[in-house]
Amino acid sequence: MAWFAFVPLLVAVRGAASWKRAFGLGMAGGGVFWLSSLAWFWRLIENGGPWPLVALGFVGLSAYCAFYTAVFCIIAWRILVGADLCVRPDGQGAHTGAPLRNVRWWGAVKDLGAAVAGTVAWVGLEWVRATFLTGFAWNHLGVSQVTNTAVIQVASLGGVYAVSAVVIFVNLVLAGFFRRMWHSVTGRHVSRWNVDVFAALCVLAAVLVWGRNEINRWDRHAAESAYLTVAGVQADTPSIFEKTDDSAHAALERFAERTDFFAVLSPDIVIWPETVGNAWDPAMMGTAFAQAKRAGCPLLVGMLDAGGTNAWSRRVEDTMPNIELANASLLIGTNRTIAARYWKQHLVPFGEFIPGDRLFPILERLAPVGFSCEFGRSNVLMRVKGVALSPLICFEDTVSGLARRAVREGAQLLVNQSNDAWFANSSEGRQHHDQAVFRAVENRTPLVRVSNTGVSGIIDPVGRFGDNSAYFCAPVAARAHDWPLSPYTRYGDWLFAIPCALLTALWHIISSCASKVTSR
Repeated sequence: MAWFAFVPLLVAVRGAASWKRAFGLGMAGGGVFWLSSLAWFWRLIENGGPWPLVALGFVGLSAYCAFYTAVFCIIAWRILVGADLCVRPDGQGAHTGAPLRNVRWWGAVKDLGAAVAGTVAWVGLEWVRATFLTGFAWNHLGVSQVTNTAVIQVASLGGVYAVSAVVIFVNLVLAGFFRRMWHSVTGRHVSRWNVDVFAALCVLAAVLVWGRNEINRWDRHAAESAYLTVAGVQADTPSIFEKTDDSAHAALERFAERTDFFAVLSPDIVIWPETVGNAWDPAMMGTAFAQAKRAGCPLLVGMLDAGGTNAWSRRVEDTMPNIELANASLLIGTNRTIAARYWKQHLVPFGEFIPGDRLFPILERLAPVGFSCEFGRSNVLMRVKGVALSPLICFEDTVSGLARRAVREGAQLLVNQSNDAWFANSSEGRQHHDQAVFRAVENRTPLVRVSNTGVSGIIDPVGRFGDNSAYFCAPVAARAHDWPLSPYTRYGDWLFAIPCALLTALWHIISSCASKVTSR
């Protein structure tokens, strides 16, 4: 559906009387998508979130994301209207509506140029949304193709933005094609050489053929690599608003029972999800140490960490205001030690920290957990059976730069530990999983997701994944050291998305200057 979903909006934008009308159409269309796409936000209320803040966040975030669609519609309107005003090679103005008999391909050529320019603008705006003010890299247009394995292989060249580019390009071409067909029916325009449609078909064919070849190539790489047997445990723990001592104890028992079950399968590592407990709680750490020893392998567990020290037994509660607290991932060894720890780097604003709390510490009380977490400063490579794995906590799997940097530093396996209980029993879990698929494809590195609710599983380097499972134990073909780095891993967004953003900004500046000169 994504291949033609934008066609009605683009046709309406092209016929808009002014940029204000185009902006309104974009806000309406974008609003419909984001209000439905982010409907899982309301689950926060059912999980104990205060409804006024939830409603404000839901409407505000939806409107913010829709704003980018509206800006795109303004740019598209200017591009498309400009194309309509272009002078034909026979010297006539294309906007006059005169029959195009001598140069029958001119309308399609104009539409092809407009489609390319519109594609550049869309990609540039997606990148800005993903990075501006910490960014919201959620549900890019390319994510709609998450199950279309051949198409998403272009993400290894330009990230998820490359997939978005293919989809929006087809939409732009179809919008131009249907408009020309309508003109042909009404007798205002005759167009027989649809060069833009031919170009779109060529792009699709190239993407599909290249994608299939890439899948075969990386399957051969995986067949020759070392395997790490990974066990993931999901225990359906409640959200922080609903967590009680009894529910936390029951969840910990489920983790222990399922870990014991996997012990007979001799895994190389057991992974628990994000924020299972507190690293300063002796009971919690005692259970983690015991489970690692009984499983006979390291245990990677998400916890709230204090101060980054091994003094996990101290009474942190008594000195909470003076202690650094972090959303962390701890690698527990079989010898009752913490072999490695990682602190989450990309914190969620208004969830894990409150902007401005360093200047005004009292703002920390507005955080859902009652305090702001500390930022981690770097990726961490944790070695298990000679394989280097790098954790990504919760929404960090939507931040392409973190995964890319980890792989450049030597990560052979990416691990996402998530806490989707905030939005339990909603579409958020599946959407979150879909974002993670692209981190695997972009970096040609397998990714393991373990969530306390929602979707857990293994994603291979070409983006294939199996059915959702509450817990699993399976071999994973770790990235070998001699595997070539993908272009996206090497160069990141400088290869495609950033140039698109810069070209869009440059076009806007030139267009604005030209409009001022013309108005004089």
